[in-house]
Amino acid sequence: MGIPHRRSASIVGHDAATTTLAPVVTDTCSGTLVRVKRWVAAALAAVAVLALSACDPYAPSDTKNGVLLDITINTDGSGTAPMYLDDTIRSNAQLQKWGEAVGSRLFPSAASSTVRVDQNGGGYPFVVIEAQGIYQPGAQPQVSIDTRGAVTWLLSNGAKTVDVYIYPPAVPLTSTWTPARAADEGTWAWTKITVGTAAPFGVIVLSPKPWLGILPVVLTMLAFGLLLGSVVVFGRRRRRPLAMGMAGGALIVSVIVVIQSAAIFPENLGVAGILSSFWVEVASVVPLVTLLTAPTAVVLFVVFAVIGPPRHPIAVLR
Repeated sequence: MGIPHRRSASIVGHDAATTTLAPVVTDTCSGTLVRVKRWVAAALAAVAVLALSACDPYAPSDTKNGVLLDITINTDGSGTAPMYLDDTIRSNAQLQKWGEAVGSRLFPSAASSTVRVDQNGGGYPFVVIEAQGIYQPGAQPQVSIDTRGAVTWLLSNGAKTVDVYIYPPAVPLTSTWTPARAADEGTWAWTKITVGTAAPFGVIVLSPKPWLGILPVVLTMLAFGLLLGSVVVFGRRRRRPLAMGMAGGALIVSVIVVIQSAAIFPENLGVAGILSSFWVEVASVVPLVTLLTAPTAVVLFVVFAVIGPPRHPIAVLR
C-alpha cells in the first residue's frame, strides 16, 4: 500500500496560513486527519500481524528420507509442484539441484519452467517447480501427467518413499490413471511409493462449463440487489410484505451460493480460456459477499417483521 496522498493536509495548511477567519476549525480538522491516519495505520498493522501469525510454515515430509510431491494444475494452463523433503538440513544449492532434476522429468513438454527454493517462513525450506504451458485452455483441454521419471530419479538419489498428490481445477472432468485411482474430494493420491512400486501416470480431460463460472457472480449481484431493494421499498414505499419478501429472497440466494461453495465455480472461466488467472481470482472473491448478505438479510427480515414501516420516508432515501 502506497503512502497516503498528502494533498488534503497541504490544503489545510494553506488555508491556515492565508485565512484568519477560522484558524481553530482548521487546526481541529488537521488534528482529526492525523488521528484518523494513525488509527488506519494501527488497524492495518494489526491485520498484518494477525495474517502473518496465521501463516505457519509448511511441515516437511513426515517420513525419514521421504518426499512429498504436490502437483497443482492451474486454470491458466500452468502447473505448480511444491516438493517437500524430510527434516534433514540441506543447502539451497542441493534443493535447487533436486528441483531442477525433478522439474525437467515431471513437465518435459512444458513451454517453460522455473525452479526456486522457498524459505518457508523460517521452517524447513522446500522446492517449488512452476511450469508454463502444460495444456492449452479451451473447450476441452487434455492434461497429461507422468510422474514415473521424477519418482524414479528421487528413489535413485536417496529418497526411500515418495507421496504424490494431484490437484485439478474445480471443473467437470474425466481421468484415466495407472495405477487406477478415484478422486477423493477433487484430489488423487498415491502414497508410500517405493522402489518396485508403480508411479502414477495418466490423462485428465477437462470439460469447463462457462455458465457455471458466471452463475455465482450473477446470483451474488442478485442477492445484493434484493437486499438493497428491500431497504428502499421499506423506507420509501411503506410496503412491509414486499420488503420482507425481497429480504427473504436475498437470504435464499445467498444461502444457495454459500452451500454450493460457488467461489470455486469461476475456475471454469479460466480453464475455458475466457478469463485470465487474475480475473478468475477476482470472480472467485465476488461470491464471498454472500457471507455478509445472508446475515444482513436475516436481520432486515426480522426488523421488517417486528416494526412497521416509517410514517415518513427515510430521509436518506428521499
